[in-house]
Amino acid sequence: MRNKHFYKIGIAGSMLMILLSAKPANAQAVHGAATDTLCEGYKISGNKVYLFNELIAGSDAKSFTCIEAEYSKDKNHVYFRTKIFKAADASSFTVLASGYAKDKNHVYYNYYSGKIIKGADPKTFRVLDIEVSIDKNWVYVRNSKDDIIKKTDADAKTFKEKDGYYYDKNFLYGMNVSILARRDTFDVESFLNTH
Repeated sequence: MRNKHFYKIGIAGSMLMILLSAKPANAQAVHGAATDTLCEGYKISGNKVYLFNELIAGSDAKSFTCIEAEYSKDKNHVYFRTKIFKAADASSFTVLASGYAKDKNHVYYNYYSGKIIKGADPKTFRVLDIEVSIDKNWVYVRNSKDDIIKKTDADAKTFKEKDGYYYDKNFLYGMNVSILARRDTFDVESFLNTH
């Protein structure tokens, strides 16, 4: 006899998903590091793992855990939804804000794409907003083509944010870290204190 189907509506990131799903018989919910609401839809039945009734092929049910929403892992792999996130190291993988993630080897962006920010330092990398991130060496900006570029004129060691503006020892920056003024010709501190 077939399982009854139900519609599952969920929000993941900025995507609205409507999935037709059936619950596998005798399935157990998967719990993880994130709240159970963020991990909704993962189920283990026997030695198989499912996300909304879609098999996560090759996953290890005994070590499987949800990281957050559409990210999960087992002792061997990291998964985005039901696909293996190939380059990621399962033991050190962490989900960051705004579609970024990192492990001991790489920093990734654009959610499931597995795109790597070349040269980014995973130990010091942090997200400032959806378009701006930083590590000990570089300031990174997501451009209109959804690529991450190094902002070579920004000084990562002194780079800071205040009230939607960025600044470092040399410049005041606006959106996308575009230069608004040079510090040697403009009183950045007075400007930041009045805005």
